Amino acid sequence: MTKILNKFVRRYTNLSSALYILKNKKLTLLSPESWPDKNDRFFIDLYCNNVKNIHALCFTQAVETFHHWAVFASGIDGICIEFNREILENYIKSSQKDIKFQSVYYARIKDINENKFCFEDIPYLKRIGYSDEHEWRIIYICDRENPEILPSFPIGLDAINCIYFNPSMPKNLSDNLKCIMKEITEIGNLKIASSTLTNSLQWKSSGKEFFKRSIK
Repeated sequence: MTKILNKFVRRYTNLSSALYILKNKKLTLLSPESWPDKNDRFFIDLYCNNVKNIHALCFTQAVETFHHWAVFASGIDGICIEFNREILENYIKSSQKDIKFQSVYYARIKDINENKFCFEDIPYLKRIGYSDEHEWRIIYICDRENPEILPSFPIGLDAINCIYFNPSMPKNLSDNLKCIMKEITEIGNLKIASSTLTNSLQWKSSGKEFFKRSIK
């Protein structure tokens, strides 16, 4: 079972989006139309039959997994931003917009047929097969007057606990990027690290010691 983060939520994204967040101190909510999960999009469309328009931003409460990197932040420009959930929620509440947030419910078809959820749960429902993602979702309901303009809300950089680089990012690039991010934010002690998920010296060292013990 995937371990849950108690105090943090993580946004897996790309370098361009991460730099936008750091420079502009904003989170931009996106249209669900680009989501690959057609079941998820269908439920959002159902909900939108009763509201004007909807935008969302998806996070995870799970610890680092290869799945998250491969699906949501693949390649050498993949970035994971870890937010302090309580601080982020406070920024959302003070944003002057009708923004909602909560953990996603993972359901079976039987649960839907038995009416175990209410109407307001619809934008937070996903099939049980996605349960390892432990998603936490922000939803913003708005009108259709400016469909080309994506809604955003301000956040302080104090909401960011740490930034992680995709494990495939070369060291010379990650070192340079750390300097750029600290210059943009003007936070010298901003926590930035490269993921070691696929190439951990500690894991290899433990394996080497285990090998020595096992052949005695």
